[in-house]
Amino acid sequence: MNGEWELKNKQILVLGFGVSGLAATSLLLRKGATVWVWDDELNEELADKIVQTGARVFANPELNPEIIDMLVVSPGMPPKHLLYQEAIEAEIPIIGEAELAAREIQGPCVGITGTNGKTTVTMMVAHVLNEAGRKARALGNIGQALTSEVEELEEQEIVVAELSSAQLETLKTPVLDAAVILNLSPDHLDRYENYPDYVAAKFRIGRCLKNNGILFIQEELSKSHLSLIDGVELQTFGWSDGARYRSDRTHIYHQDQRELTLPSQWISSGDHDIENAMAAYALCRQLGLSADEFVQGIKTFKKPLHRLEFVAEIRGVYYYNDSKGTNVAAVMRAVEALKGQIVLIAGGQEKGISFEPWVEAFKGKVKYICVIGEAAPRISREVGAAIPVELCDCMESAVRTAATVAEAGDNVLLSPGAASFDMFKSYQHRGDVFKSLVKSL
Repeated sequence: MNGEWELKNKQILVLGFGVSGLAATSLLLRKGATVWVWDDELNEELADKIVQTGARVFANPELNPEIIDMLVVSPGMPPKHLLYQEAIEAEIPIIGEAELAAREIQGPCVGITGTNGKTTVTMMVAHVLNEAGRKARALGNIGQALTSEVEELEEQEIVVAELSSAQLETLKTPVLDAAVILNLSPDHLDRYENYPDYVAAKFRIGRCLKNNGILFIQEELSKSHLSLIDGVELQTFGWSDGARYRSDRTHIYHQDQRELTLPSQWISSGDHDIENAMAAYALCRQLGLSADEFVQGIKTFKKPLHRLEFVAEIRGVYYYNDSKGTNVAAVMRAVEALKGQIVLIAGGQEKGISFEPWVEAFKGKVKYICVIGEAAPRISREVGAAIPVELCDCMESAVRTAATVAEAGDNVLLSPGAASFDMFKSYQHRGDVFKSLVKSL
């Protein structure tokens, strides 16, 4: 859908001026809209950046429906935000940055969501497609806003979109040829009232499928959340004989027919990596790739940084950076994947999630936990009775403590189970600081 006629001369307020807000602002301006911007962290420097784009700073905390025609919401702005609520009350149309992009996408598009593994699968699918000669572009929650590049897409270029729960809240256009829900576990409970609300946001991806679109879903999710799946073609992936796509950890089968043998580096990976490969294969197969093309593509695929990334071996101790492990379940997956005893570095900005599941999951695996940041007291309170926990005041202290506790053959694992923003600019920044400190030991 070409948005020219909808946006030209409209007065549009963009809520939030991060990566997505900036990209949305730029697209709206190119489409001829008059753009106003509100950001909760507005200061003189940010105001100058807004003005430099050609937009205007919105300084009025009250919305006037006679002035503002539409509200475009960045993913980081929650529905409880005052201006969001005022727009609802004033019946001002509200769309998200992802929805703004969806209205511009003309060619094929697939969407990936879930709690863990989204970025890896998004980048894997785009890589395999490109390796097979099918031009593809990874956009969305990976850090490259959808609106930043939609106008550059070539005819039949495939958009591989990572979609967060926040983006799915306001995505309505049926733009997806296929979609996948990888897995679900409690996350972002600082944004949602409860876990079912978070799950419901994820399942909105099914409403964004085209008429002939297919939703691929991890088989256990299809059983436990069947009531949320309605009116879409569903295909499962997993480990049982009943799954449409399944694996025996060496091969991937489709409808009981063995279609490919995984490369050796994947066979030695953890179950979560093989589940990611199954999901990626389902999407690629739906887009017309052969099993051979998929295998050739994943042979050269490199996982994104900060995801169980090996850093160094120092005096017989193995150091791993899993800074992207920002929720409780992600840490459990990382712990499960490593062999040997683990000294864990965890903590960061709270997300409203209990750490109690770690007690059972860490038995016989995690010998010591060094905790940092806002979540440190809660981790100590909920886990400390079962596993020794030491509160550290910074990452440097945590790394040095972990190095002292660890013995030859052990692993020191940074997998925080929390966001980074209390102490770092991003999870990437946190991981980079960890790696630098390890290499200085």
